[in-house]
Amino acid sequence: MAAAVAASAALVLPGWLEQPGIGAGEPAVAMTAMVPSPLKATFRLTGEDWGTRIDANCSYAHNSADFGAQPYALFVTDRAGRETIVAGWIFGPGTTISAAGTTTVAENDIARVDIRWMPDERVLLKSRPSW
Repeated sequence: MAAAVAASAALVLPGWLEQPGIGAGEPAVAMTAMVPSPLKATFRLTGEDWGTRIDANCSYAHNSADFGAQPYALFVTDRAGRETIVAGWIFGPGTTISAAGTTTVAENDIARVDIRWMPDERVLLKSRPSW
């Protein structure tokens, strides 16, 4: 799994600004915390001929109990229950990242999007696309 995170880390685009036409027509979907964590995130799905582009914005609050930078990953789960990692990154207190990932899963076949803490793949935030 570590290799998958390393390979997908190149998909993270720190400081990326939203590009016109990429998910601009759809509102961002807020993710729900599954366990207490300093993370908050939203995402947008954009259907393509080849699958789906996922654009996520994630912020890490600064507090006194921080452990420093940690590895995280963005996953999609399709309607059949198959999970796919689409982006990975390392970030820490007081930072915000924008990540862009892709999957061959069609937009309408995505059942869930979640962000996981990669040492144990614990789901920190999750959401279902709004159809």
